[in-house]
Amino acid sequence: MEIVNENALIRFEHYFHRRADVADQLTQLGGITDSLILATTALDALAKIWLHDFPETEKQLKLCYGGGIPESIRLSQLLKQFAPKDPDASKVAVVCFAEDWKLFRPEDSNLADQLLDKRLSNQPYPFLRSCGPPKSYLDVSLDDLEQECPRIAQNPKLRRITEEYEYGAILYNFYRCPLVHSSKSSDRTHGFTRGEEIMYYGSYVDPDRTTISFGPNLITRWLRIVVTNYVQHCREQNVIPADNLDAGLLPEDKLKQRWNKLKEKQKFPPICSDFVIELLSPSDSLKTTQEKMREYIDNGVRLGILINRKSRQVEIYRSGKEVEVLDSPATVSGEDVLKGFVLNLGMIW
Repeated sequence: MEIVNENALIRFEHYFHRRADVADQLTQLGGITDSLILATTALDALAKIWLHDFPETEKQLKLCYGGGIPESIRLSQLLKQFAPKDPDASKVAVVCFAEDWKLFRPEDSNLADQLLDKRLSNQPYPFLRSCGPPKSYLDVSLDDLEQECPRIAQNPKLRRITEEYEYGAILYNFYRCPLVHSSKSSDRTHGFTRGEEIMYYGSYVDPDRTTISFGPNLITRWLRIVVTNYVQHCREQNVIPADNLDAGLLPEDKLKQRWNKLKEKQKFPPICSDFVIELLSPSDSLKTTQEKMREYIDNGVRLGILINRKSRQVEIYRSGKEVEVLDSPATVSGEDVLKGFVLNLGMIW
C-alpha cells in the first residue's frame, strides 16, 4: 500500500491553522466581521474537501438527505464528525428553533412552549427581556432534544427542520457572509458576542424573537479541532487531503457548457429568409420585438414588417434603410422582395 506523503498532510493542516491564527489576529485588531468571514469560509472549505476526499461518505449522506446534501447540513455534519468531543459543536439553538416552531406551526405551540418554558421560565416575554436573555448552556444536541421532545423524532420533516438550527447550520447560513448581517439589522444574529462564548440576545427587528451569536474565537477553536482531526483521519485512511480537487471545476464546466451550446448553434447552415412579418401580441415587449426585427435585418432579411395592433402602426424594416412607420395603413405589401403579396390589415385592426 502506498504511504501518504506526511509532508502533504502537514502542509494541509498548517494552512488551515494559519487561517485560524490570522482570524484571531483580526479579532484582536477589532476586525470581528473579517475574522468571522475568514474562519467560517475555511470551515466551509473543509466541509467541501471532506466529501471530495471521501466519496463513500458523500454517497451515504446523499442517500440520507434524499439525493442532495444542503450546504448548511454539510457544515454541521463536519463539526459533529470531527469535533465530537467539543462541548458546543453538536448543539441546537433550541430557543431560536422553538420560537420559529411556535410562529410557523401555531397548532404545536404547546410543545414549543415546553421547550421555551424550561429555558425562559414562565414569565411574560417583556419581563424576560428585562431580566436578561436565555443562556446558551441550556442548548442541547439534537439527540438530547429528541429525548426532551419526542415529537421531533416522530416527525422526519420536523427533525429535518431542526437540523437547520444546529450550530453548524446556523454558522453556514448566517455567518459565512456576516458582513451582510452586520451591515443590516438581522432577526437571526447579533454582533455582541466575544471570545468563545455563545450568546442569545433580543432581536431589534422583532421583539418577540431571540437572536444568537458565536464568539469569533469559538469558530477558530472549531476550525483548529476539525482540521487536526480531519488530517488524522486522512492519515489513518491513507488519503491525501484535497488531492485532485479543482476548486474552479464547477464554474469552468458551466462556462464550457455555454460555449458548447454556442458551437451547437453554429452547426446549422446560415440560412435566412428574405421576408419576415411579425404581429405584436399583448404579452410581447415592443422594444424586444424591435430589437429582434433589427437582428433579422442584420442577419440577411431584406424586408421585415412589424404590426402593432395596439398603436395601429406598422413598422417597415429594410436592409440598409431607416425604419419606416405607417399609421393605420389599409394594406402592406411584399414590395419587390415578395412580389404580388398584399396583406389586408382591415381584419387585424
